[in-house]
Amino acid sequence: MQHVDPRPVRATTSSRSAGGVPGRTGLLLLAALLALAVVLGLQVAHPSSAAAASGPTVVDGGGTVSVSTYEVLLPGARDDVAGSSAIKFGLTAFTAAQPAPLPAGSSVSEKVLFDSGFGTWKIAGDGRMTFDTAGVTGTRSVRYRITDAAGLTAEGLQTVVVTAGAGDDRFETTQGRSLTLDLLANDKPGRNADGSLGTLDRSSLRFRAAQGAPVTVSSDGLVLTFPKIGVFTIDPRTRLATFAPDVAYVTINDSYALYYTAQDTTRTASGATEHHVITGQVRWTVTADRLAVSERVSPDLFFHVGDTITWTTTITNAGTTPVAGLALTHSLGARILTQTCTPVALGSALPPGSSTTCTATSRANQRDLDAEAATISDTVVATGTTTQGGQSLPLRAHSGSSTASRITQGLTVTGTASPATVTTVGQRVDYTFAVRNRGNRSVKDLVVGSSSPGVSALVCAPVALGGTLGDNRTTTCTASRIVTAADLGATSLTATAKGTAVPVSGFHATAANGATTVTVPVEVGSPPVVPAPVPGPGPTANADTASTSAGGPVVVDVLTNDRPGGPGAPLVASSVRLRTSAALPAGSALYGDAKTLKVAGRGVFLVSGTGQITFVPLGAATGPVPMVGYQVADANGATARATLAVTVG
Repeated sequence: MQHVDPRPVRATTSSRSAGGVPGRTGLLLLAALLALAVVLGLQVAHPSSAAAASGPTVVDGGGTVSVSTYEVLLPGARDDVAGSSAIKFGLTAFTAAQPAPLPAGSSVSEKVLFDSGFGTWKIAGDGRMTFDTAGVTGTRSVRYRITDAAGLTAEGLQTVVVTAGAGDDRFETTQGRSLTLDLLANDKPGRNADGSLGTLDRSSLRFRAAQGAPVTVSSDGLVLTFPKIGVFTIDPRTRLATFAPDVAYVTINDSYALYYTAQDTTRTASGATEHHVITGQVRWTVTADRLAVSERVSPDLFFHVGDTITWTTTITNAGTTPVAGLALTHSLGARILTQTCTPVALGSALPPGSSTTCTATSRANQRDLDAEAATISDTVVATGTTTQGGQSLPLRAHSGSSTASRITQGLTVTGTASPATVTTVGQRVDYTFAVRNRGNRSVKDLVVGSSSPGVSALVCAPVALGGTLGDNRTTTCTASRIVTAADLGATSLTATAKGTAVPVSGFHATAANGATTVTVPVEVGSPPVVPAPVPGPGPTANADTASTSAGGPVVVDVLTNDRPGGPGAPLVASSVRLRTSAALPAGSALYGDAKTLKVAGRGVFLVSGTGQITFVPLGAATGPVPMVGYQVADANGATARATLAVTVG
C-alpha cells in the first residue's frame, strides 16, 4: 500500500493565477491525490473475496480421569468454532504428526490413536472423543484436525490428565462396638512408566482438614471427632483407622461422608519420582445389636385417590434382657391412620428373643398421584431401653425405606445408526432401536415399526414383535438400508421408529407409546445424477401368501413377484400402502399413512420403507387371517394392486 503523507501539500511551482487560484501543475497534482484517495478507500471498503473467507478455529480442550475409571468423554471438535462454513464433524481426524513421538507399539489412524501403555483415544461420528486409560498416571496431548464445508482445516490439541484413584469405603458395625478398618485397602496407585503398579505411601494417610460434616480434625490429621456419632482415629504406626461409635448412636438417615487423603509414588521412564494426591471418602452404618426392625408394604402399587396402603413392621429383641417402653415411629407421621401390634403392644416390654408385629394403614391422596416421584415412602424407627451393667441403655433401630409407587406405563424408544455418515452408493446403514418399558407393569402386544423410505422391516429380540415386555425391560429392534443415488442428493437420511403396547393387567388399558428419529448426515461433494423415469406401461402386482405360528411375526417381501411396466420406471418400494377389504372384522382400522392396519382379534400389518409387509399376530387365535390388500407405484406414479393372505398355524 502506498503511504500518503498527512501533512498539507505545498506546490513547488511559482506559477499561480490572480486571486490565489492554483495553476495547471497544482491542479494536476491535486487530481492525482484525489484519485489515490479514492483507490485506497475502495480497497478498504471492498476487500477481496479471498480475504472474506475464514476457516474454522480450534479450541484446545481435554479432561481428567482417574486410573480407576475406564473412560472419559472429551469435547473434541464440538467446542471448536466455525468460520465462514460449517464444521463437518464427521471429517474430524487424528493427524499423523503428533506433539510428541509415540512409544513403540503405538498406532495412529484417522479415528483411533493408540498410545501403548497409556491409553486409547477414539473420535466419534459427531466429532467428540473418548479416552480409555491403561491405568498409568500422567499427562498426554494428541493433535487432531477439523475440516469445514469449504475444505478449510485447522489443528488443535486434546489433553488428558490421568490421576491416581481412591475407592470409596463403607462399613457397618453395631451399637457401641468399635471397628478397625484399612481405608487404603481398595485404593489404587498409578502405574510406573514400565506398566507396573506404583506404591501407596501409607504414612501419608490423613483425614482432610476441610470436611462437609460438623466435625473436628486434629492438627496432625489423625483424629476426627464427630459429636454424638463417634471418634475416628488413624494409628500412626499401622495407619489403620478405628471407629469408636458413641454408645447411644445408631444410624438412621445420616448421609454424611468423611474424606481422607494419601499419596502414591510412581516412576517415569527416566527414573524420576512422581507423587499424586488421592482423596477418598468413608461412610458408615451403625445398627442396634439388641433391637431389629423391618418393614414391608402391601400392595406396592396404587392408582386412585383413597387406595389403602398397608405397612407391616416386625420388631425383634435379639438381646438377653427385656426392651422396655417399646415405641415405633413412622416417617409418614400423621398419615398413618391405624396401627395395632401383636402379641406385644407398643409401650410394653418386649421379652428377649421375641418379636412383635405392627400393622399400620395409610391412604393415597391427590398429592401422591400428582407428584413427579409418584411414590409413598415410609421409614420406621423402633426405640426402647434395656439394662446393661446396672445402667439404663437406650436402644434404637431403623428400617430401610419401604415404597409404594403409582402405577405407570410408557415406552421409551431410542435409536442409533452406523456408520455415522454416508458417502457412497451401495453403502449399508444399520439401525438399532432400543425399546424400553419404563412403566412398573408388564405390557403386551408389542408393535414397533418404521415406514421411513429405504428402511427394512424391523426384527426385535429378545422380545419379538407381538410379545410381552416386562417392567423396566428392554428389547432391541434392528433394521438396515442400502444407500441409493437418490439418497445422496439429500443432506441427511432419517429413520423414524414408533412403538406401542398395552398393559397385561392393571387399573386401565391405555396404550403405551414411544417414538424416536435417527438422522445420518450425507457427506458427498456432488451427488450422482439420477436418471428421469421413462414413460411406459404401468406395473403389475401379484397376490402373496404367507404362514406363521401363533406369537411369531412374519415378514413378507410382497414386491418379489411384482413387476414394473418397463426398465425405465422401476417400482418404488416406499410407495407400498395397505388397503382394507370387506372381510375385515368390526374394530379393524387402517391408520393415517396406510402403513399400519390392525385386524381386530388377529394382529397388525406393518409396511416398511423397503416395501416389506410384516404381520404381527396378537393373541392366541389361529387359522386364516382376513385377507388384506396393498398398492404399489412405479417411478412414473402408475399403480397396481394385489392381496396378501396370512395363515397362523
